[in-house]
Amino acid sequence: MWGRFVRRHVVSVAIVVLTAVLATYLYFVDSGRVSSGEADLRKRNLFKAFRRADITELTIENDGDVIRITRRTDDAGDSLYYLDGGELADQSAVDKTLSVLEFATAERHLDETIDRHGMGLEAPKTRVTLSMGQLTFRLTIGAPAPAPAGAAYAEVLGEGRVVIARDVVTELTRPRDAYRSKTLVPYLSSNLSELRFDGAGGPRRFVIGRWGGWALVLDDGRNVRVDREALDRLLTSLADVRAEAFTTEADAARALSAATYKLRMTMIPRDTSHPRAVLDIGGECPGHAEDVAALRSEPAPKKPACVPKGVMDSLSMPAARLVDLHLFSLRPDEMEEIALASDRQKLDVVRAGTGWHLRSPAEGIVDNEVGQGFARTLHDLTGEEIVAGKAPESVGLVSPRATAKITRVGAGDDAPSEVIELGSDMADGFVYARRQMDGALLRLTRDAARTLVPSGFALRSRKVIDEPVGHVGRISIEGTYVRQVLRRSGSGVWTLEEPKSFAVDPGLAADVAEALAQLRADRWVADGDDGSFGLAEPRAKYELELEGGVIRVETGRATSGGVFARRTDKEGVFVLPKAVERTLETWAVDRSYFMVDPTEVQQIRIDRGAHHLSLEPAGPGSPDAGAAAERFEIARRSIAEARAEGLVHPGAPRKGEGFDKPAMTLTIVRASSPIVISIGRGDAFRDTNVFYVRRNGIDATFAIAQAKLRPLFDLD
Repeated sequence: MWGRFVRRHVVSVAIVVLTAVLATYLYFVDSGRVSSGEADLRKRNLFKAFRRADITELTIENDGDVIRITRRTDDAGDSLYYLDGGELADQSAVDKTLSVLEFATAERHLDETIDRHGMGLEAPKTRVTLSMGQLTFRLTIGAPAPAPAGAAYAEVLGEGRVVIARDVVTELTRPRDAYRSKTLVPYLSSNLSELRFDGAGGPRRFVIGRWGGWALVLDDGRNVRVDREALDRLLTSLADVRAEAFTTEADAARALSAATYKLRMTMIPRDTSHPRAVLDIGGECPGHAEDVAALRSEPAPKKPACVPKGVMDSLSMPAARLVDLHLFSLRPDEMEEIALASDRQKLDVVRAGTGWHLRSPAEGIVDNEVGQGFARTLHDLTGEEIVAGKAPESVGLVSPRATAKITRVGAGDDAPSEVIELGSDMADGFVYARRQMDGALLRLTRDAARTLVPSGFALRSRKVIDEPVGHVGRISIEGTYVRQVLRRSGSGVWTLEEPKSFAVDPGLAADVAEALAQLRADRWVADGDDGSFGLAEPRAKYELELEGGVIRVETGRATSGGVFARRTDKEGVFVLPKAVERTLETWAVDRSYFMVDPTEVQQIRIDRGAHHLSLEPAGPGSPDAGAAAERFEIARRSIAEARAEGLVHPGAPRKGEGFDKPAMTLTIVRASSPIVISIGRGDAFRDTNVFYVRRNGIDATFAIAQAKLRPLFDLD
């Protein structure tokens, strides 16, 4: 039977045997030779063969310094380059050198009769040995060649003498540090089971929580979730711990010993067969004032270096800034389903394509802007603090009054979710919630807790008022600091009815009108006022007079993101965004009162305490005509561009504005009556550094950006 099998398959067996023999021959015999095909393809290159996959070692000798780079393959099949001593090499640096060798060509070939000694090849500065399996190439680099610039004499053993270009010489004469890996942190965060910091920022210990993410171990042993944004900053800085330069172990140790602000980082890998890593950072790096010293003492070999000073800020964040006070860690785009439930009601929305779909209390389509706003509100919810020592029954968590569950975008029923349980209103004015993920008990304000209780108003359109600005006839703003009435004519021209003594700023008037006529809520919070929103005694009242009647909006106390508000003719309490409130309570008063036509200016007098300066165009023949003209032009241009940021308040100056002793008084002489401008103290106004200013004949204080008036203060 066996004989019949052999006779039937004799040809196939012969082919297999022949293939094996040929493969063995090619590997053990032909791999040590350069084929004619290779030589022909690379006839212009220094090396007649280049088999990158077969490279095992590269040795570069420069002025006595021997750089030996070996290639090893790990258990996973990945090939990496190492320096002698076992230090991981910079893979990109080695690849660059190998690429230069692979494509290096001779600028010109030299006659063998030329003196080798004269070319510096008897005692070359650089020797390169490249081992590729059975092949070994040796290149020596001697003295500089006369042309081209930067070129050098070289010799490839067995191939003759040549001149090589500057880029080849430069690449092959780089120092050892060029091949050292810049990475000091040997593990990715995903490969760690524990990460510890000591020193600057205090002791902090991170471990993998039972939910699979990072947790911070508190002093009492509890593991709480780490804030995602803070963790991102920390991990980014961890990746930035890279060598800007290398130093000696002794110098790094001295810098660290003398440092008062330093930290130690200890990394424990998940794979217990791998060693831990210990890295000390801090102190000015010798010779690199912009860097800090770093010394990785474990694992061997030790690695001293200079790293960017900026990494210290994030790596030394104290534990209080790392604890996650967010109820939910998921970002809006990561949310697949949101389900709020209480004894009386349920709210369930699920992502549908790019929008949202309502599943409970009834089926329906949710406006995409509303759905995203609701998701963003939940993402932004934070507690005041994480508390300990409170029994669940003492805060109403034995039978929670509401639960909130958010499911992450994922694989159906197996998708991960986050659950919050909400307790009862407490006598101290707070509500306590339990985060199921890590068991943390968070203290919430009642405003934050209200968001977790299901309500149909949560998905109501954010449009509070939606009227064309062209239909607006009159606007009344009665705020804490602003009381004004704006009227719009049939032709669209705005005027100020109150205060009557000022001209209107058309741009600001249009902004106020648009903000009120197109009023949008940050979010809806309740279907009616229960007395907790501060609306019984409104802090502000806004009226919009239209062709069909008047719409009134009242605001109450402040809350996260703005102030509580309601439209008096409809149900619902919403949060008016801070930015909208600021726009509505902006004086729509002309801001050009301090801008003077430069062609009208004849003289400018500047008084600063006992210092007086008079500026005017210099007459012909004046010895300092050029300097005087320049100072006058600087002052005139500054006044021409002195547009105010806005009206601070009408009426007499207030205490603290600095007008009892002005920083500067400007008297601008014109053909008509002079203008006198008083500049008070500096302050901040609507996020801009300003000076308080007043002008004669106008009973009000304005604010002008300091940058616009600074040239006047710089004049001698």
